[in-house]
Amino acid sequence: MCKDGYKKMSGVCTACEAKNDMSFIPWMIMYTGIFLLFVIYMLQLRAHARKTIFTQGKMLQSQSGFMGEVVGTIRILIGFLQVFSSFESSMAIPWPQALKDMMGITNAINIDLSDIFSTFKVCNFVTSFENTFITYMLLLPAIFFIAAIAAIVLSVFDRKFKTTYGNGVIKISLTAMFLLYPSIGGKIFSVFQCHNVGDKRFFVPHMAYECHKGEHLGLVTSSIVGIFMYVLGIPIFTVFILRKNRKHLYGEGPEHDRVLRLYGSLYAQYKPEYWYWEVVEMLRKVFLCGGLIAIASGTSFQIVIALLVQFAYSLVIERTMPYKAIQDDVVQFIGSIQLFLTLLAGLILNLQAGTKNAMGPAETRNFGSLLVALNASIF
Repeated sequence: MCKDGYKKMSGVCTACEAKNDMSFIPWMIMYTGIFLLFVIYMLQLRAHARKTIFTQGKMLQSQSGFMGEVVGTIRILIGFLQVFSSFESSMAIPWPQALKDMMGITNAINIDLSDIFSTFKVCNFVTSFENTFITYMLLLPAIFFIAAIAAIVLSVFDRKFKTTYGNGVIKISLTAMFLLYPSIGGKIFSVFQCHNVGDKRFFVPHMAYECHKGEHLGLVTSSIVGIFMYVLGIPIFTVFILRKNRKHLYGEGPEHDRVLRLYGSLYAQYKPEYWYWEVVEMLRKVFLCGGLIAIASGTSFQIVIALLVQFAYSLVIERTMPYKAIQDDVVQFIGSIQLFLTLLAGLILNLQAGTKNAMGPAETRNFGSLLVALNASIF
């Protein structure tokens, strides 16, 4: 927390005497850019829909399998980075500087827009935690709403492709859900991040708030709503969609093609018997990215829980191999082992910090370089 007259920008409390809160400006610019981007994307879908199957059918079929495997591997790597980069904020581990720098760079994958805006170093763009929290909770509905507006506008001028534009809204929403779900969960659970000071507990992002009292109690209420809407709601919605279309997920025919085009990102890279695996991935990521904060925050016990969860997941991946492509199973398993070893290193660092056997500066740098090389090797 920064004292009066200062605001946190790029993680540093900076002198900031600005009185007016103009944080809405970058959001307006961003939403305008998103709208234009969605319009361009839907126009691309329209152009694709105009191509005939007879002229490109064989080529599209031959490329679809390869592209599906590439996209599936990219999704695994994104998931790895989402979890890896969250370790700095979700656990109070004295990471070596080299690893902290790596986590800071890869944290861009979590799309925490409030942190991005703070890098502009414009005082008026930096707002309170409460405003940031509410804005972030509205981000996913806002993306759906903007995509719907883009589809409606295009449909007014070209009703022939109204269905194509509607399909674009669904694809955009599912992509946003995949990218934002872990960070939204992390933001929700960050409300429970409290620190003991004497016989009282204070809210870590805003140490002026005593936990579960006054202003913080209002944030807790909002976060509970967020848990039901997002943390639980999104996996439940995913299972509902997949179960509703279960008989058309795999196979052939027009209905299968429709389901694959709309919802393929939720299941296509998994074997038929593991059609639900995306939900398993969601819950694992949201737990490691945010749920851990609510479990003994800042303690070694918290790291042990994370280790057990990641160890169990690694065993399950090795046992089930749920992906269609063997390389996806291998990449996911390697990433799981790397996350487990990183957490194990974090436990060692946490236990030895402040003891007479604590690592010296040179040893810490070497340890950090080793961890950076370990986590970079997945690429």
